[in-house]
Amino acid sequence: MRIKYILTIVFTFTVALNICGQADKGIPVDTANQAILQFETKLVDLGEVKVNSKTSGKFIVSNKGGQHLVIKDVKPHCGCTVASYSNHPIAPGKSGEINFEYSAPAQSAVIRKTMVIVANTFEKSYLVKIKAKVIE
Repeated sequence: MRIKYILTIVFTFTVALNICGQADKGIPVDTANQAILQFETKLVDLGEVKVNSKTSGKFIVSNKGGQHLVIKDVKPHCGCTVASYSNHPIAPGKSGEINFEYSAPAQSAVIRKTMVIVANTFEKSYLVKIKAKVIE
């Protein structure tokens, strides 16, 4: 009897998780009532960069929704990249920038770095990438 009860709970829990997981996939985005962040590109290629040098780049973001877009945070995944952005809202139909500065290492390498951008959108965070070839 106890096993039947436990199996019923596990089954119910599994079904509930599947229903919740599938609900997110089919929800239409209400563009009039929320901000929608769109990137010009999610990959910035810095090309060739000299060892021990600093190079700047930027990600252009646009608000395709009906509400103001607020970039809440930008989190580089290492200390070699520093990001800056405005905390002022981006109006619907307008664009803004997320700037960054990359400090190249003391040796040649092909680098791939990432940053997480957090915003007031349906999709709470976005992953963007930076790549470069560090040369002597």
